[in-house]
This record gives sequence, C-alpha cells and structure tokens, in this order.
Amino acid sequence: MRQTFEANTQYNDFVGSVAADRSDVKSIEDLLRARQLIGNNEQVVGFEIVFNENDGRPMPDPGIVVFLAKGQGIDDVARRKESDGVFKVRLVEVFDLPIADFFAFFKRFKVMFANKSLKLHGTEFEEVD
Repeated sequence: MRQTFEANTQYNDFVGSVAADRSDVKSIEDLLRARQLIGNNEQVVGFEIVFNENDGRPMPDPGIVVFLAKGQGIDDVARRKESDGVFKVRLVEVFDLPIADFFAFFKRFKVMFANKSLKLHGTEFEEVD
C-alpha cells in the first residue's frame, strides 16, 4: 500500500515539523539487531511515534515504528530510491520500548507544531515579553 512520508492524524488540528540528531553512544540499529528485527542489508530510514485514541492519561509506551530500506549504507539506499521511483520500506513495530528509552537514541530532539489554521510552518517569529 502506498503512503506519504508525512505525519498525519484524523483531524490534523496541529501540524509542524521535527528534527533530531542521533546519539553518539546509542543506536536504534543495535536494539533492532539485538531483537533480530533488522537484516544485514537494511538501513534505518525513519520513525513513527504513534498513539491513538488517548483519553487524557499519560502515555509511557507509545507505538514506535521503524522504517527500514534495503541497501549497503544510506548512500546506497538513496541511489535505490532515485532509481526505483517508489521508495520501498519495511515497517517494524518495536514493542516494550518506553518513550524515554526511545529518546535515548538521540542527542537532540525537537518537535514544533502549531494550529493548522495559522499555516506557520517556516514562518519567522520573534519572542516578546
């Protein structure tokens, strides 16, 4: 089934962007190898953090989905993406991974989102008192 590599929810009340720097000491690839969830010829190319139908309770263990693509390194994955026309990925759901442990795979992590009606993506702003 074809999908678009973009976050969405039922209503998309808030939309935005995310950026992350991988950790220098921990990698999601090591966890996937330890759990035998990644092949030798696969590369991590993306993630989804998902929780659905939250009724206001804390969510310590959201769904973590890892996107894997075939290739000997990320450059090979990029070449395959360009030549194939359709980016083919395998989705692996990672269970029993508390959100705090997931964030340990990143040195820095930033999520920004705003009310979709304002269309703020990419808009410069100035902080005021």
